[in-house]
Amino acid sequence: MLQSPRVNESIGCYTEKEVHKAFSKKLFKGQLKKGRSKDPSAIVSIDNVIIAKVKIPNPHSKTFNKGKARVFMRQLRLDNCDYNGVVKCSINSNELFEIIVKNFSELFQ
Repeated sequence: MLQSPRVNESIGCYTEKEVHKAFSKKLFKGQLKKGRSKDPSAIVSIDNVIIAKVKIPNPHSKTFNKGKARVFMRQLRLDNCDYNGVVKCSINSNELFEIIVKNFSELFQ
């Protein structure tokens, strides 16, 4: 039985700045809030239904380690391939929005 390469793709090693830039432009379009936390956060909503609150890493040159990446991906219900695609710019904002809507579809049934 062959597995697709999508399943075997590992989480890429990116800087916090790369992750911040990719997701703030594609998903949050600059609408980040910074409260008491040191990391900016954003709320993901579809049809005025809040589906996730996500902490976005600050734009530092430090490596965004795999543990933090897994938490971030879990909050948005992304798999490794989707996460890597957003950061590498192979997934645009419309495709990302469609993926998130599909992943949270049980909320809208």
